[in-house]
Amino acid sequence: MKIKIKPSIYQQIHQSLKNNGDTLKGSQLDLVRKQVGTLQFAAGAQDGIYLYHMGTDYAEDAVNQIVELIKKLSYHKTRWTIRKLENWLTDIRIITLADPLLTAIVERIDEFNSKGLYQLSDYLVTASKTTELVKCGIMLASLIELTLENELLQKIREVGYYDEFTLFSLITLEANNSSNQMCFEYAKSSLGWGKVHAITRLEVTNNETRDWIIQQGCLTGDLAMYLGRICAEKGQLYHYLQKEMITEAEFNGITAIFSCLLDEGPVLGISLLPEAEEQLALYLKHSQTHQASIDVLTKAYEWLKIQEDLEDKQVIMEFQLALKNLA
Repeated sequence: MKIKIKPSIYQQIHQSLKNNGDTLKGSQLDLVRKQVGTLQFAAGAQDGIYLYHMGTDYAEDAVNQIVELIKKLSYHKTRWTIRKLENWLTDIRIITLADPLLTAIVERIDEFNSKGLYQLSDYLVTASKTTELVKCGIMLASLIELTLENELLQKIREVGYYDEFTLFSLITLEANNSSNQMCFEYAKSSLGWGKVHAITRLEVTNNETRDWIIQQGCLTGDLAMYLGRICAEKGQLYHYLQKEMITEAEFNGITAIFSCLLDEGPVLGISLLPEAEEQLALYLKHSQTHQASIDVLTKAYEWLKIQEDLEDKQVIMEFQLALKNLA
């Protein structure tokens, strides 16, 4: 009987990208290890929660132990040492110690075999069957100067399409000055945490990117609540609202942005938006020629009513009248 060997995480992502035309959007790929009796998280969710809600405290002893294991692996890779590294990273997710770990390695870089470090990074990215080991491999690659055509860097670009690895891939691509194009690619190809990380780190350099952020940036389900203010700033929301006319696609995207801004859920939104009252008034004006969102108009009306320093009280009455007409 022939034993079927489970493909590595990279192999699964590579094949899925090949089958789906360089995107994982809509794919059923599920690579996050599930444990019976524990909370189940979507790809990238656990790291996102750490970043936005819990901070990244770390144990210094864990950093020292992992540095020693990586140093040993840079000289001689054994299954036993890889398993020890995996055990450490299973107990302590790498997102919680990435910065101090990289700092500790850089401070002792002369103790490492540079060629072996590259080979270890490539092995962890390519051959690992657990997500934390893949992240470790991606992270180690940020310490290595790679050309844009480098095969390892190409693999890191590929795994970055999966939400669990997007943030780590972008950090390594930034270290090698090749991240912004992939930021945009990841943002367009994801509806999950990968989109949140990609838009957050995206540098807007042209109108195509700006238009996309306005029209599509916050159309991403529940996670859009993390992106409202970022999309308003990077997409230059105020500029679009000042247009005489906007398209239906622009209006729908702007509606989604305002919905996130007005929620003020996990991150602050409308309260930090410059000229918020005027921007809401401009949105109301555009809503007269488009399909208005009762939900957004209601949230805007309720928010405006509690603004004690509001100079133009007329805008409250205008929202109230618009809601009355829609009832």
